[in-house]
Amino acid sequence: MTIPPVLSLDDVTPDIIENLRDASVKYCGYDYTCAFDDLIILPERAKTIAGFVAGDVAAIHLAQCLREWLLKPWSSTRSLTNGRMQAVGQALGSMRAAVAALPACLSLEDADRAMLARMVEMFKHLDDCAGVGPTIASKILAPLQPALFPMWDNPIADAYGFALNAAGYHQYLNVTQAIARKTRGFWHSDVPLEQHLKPESRRWTAPLAKVIDEWNWIRITRRHAYPSVG
Repeated sequence: MTIPPVLSLDDVTPDIIENLRDASVKYCGYDYTCAFDDLIILPERAKTIAGFVAGDVAAIHLAQCLREWLLKPWSSTRSLTNGRMQAVGQALGSMRAAVAALPACLSLEDADRAMLARMVEMFKHLDDCAGVGPTIASKILAPLQPALFPMWDNPIADAYGFALNAAGYHQYLNVTQAIARKTRGFWHSDVPLEQHLKPESRRWTAPLAKVIDEWNWIRITRRHAYPSVG
């Protein structure tokens, strides 16, 4: 079957696994997508994120680093002027304790309703800052806990019919969680699903929530259409 770009639970069949892997291969084919992977892999960048969570790195410094390391390569910085960065740093600082309280091994699949509500509140803190908006808010949160916070953008929200605000992101979390859980149920192997989904060229093993957001970006934002390989 050919799986449509907008995933519903009815579309999540065993074929989805190879389709997700193909989406990640295409995602990694864009040179600027490595900006996110570098946040995980490069020691200085990973240490900066961990230092923020631990309270050793100032929130404004993390905000400025994420603007340079992640948002700039994705051409997402035009609205984030220097004058607006202080408020973004303050928003990050206000949620530091909440981020630090997130269980390190928790995935979106295992998050309960209370956890999703906490995640949406963090999203709202950032989304409310001038110049941020829903796309940038998700991109700031995702590297803090990649297994929990999927990224999205305007085309993805529009395709799913979700409002570009905290309520819409809450819906997106619920849908992504349901897709991840159903996908996981199709996998019966001693090899971890995430390892199977990993492109050979990739330098880290992305969590399932990240791979699903890559599917959405490839199929909706970038409009890659391809048939099921299952």
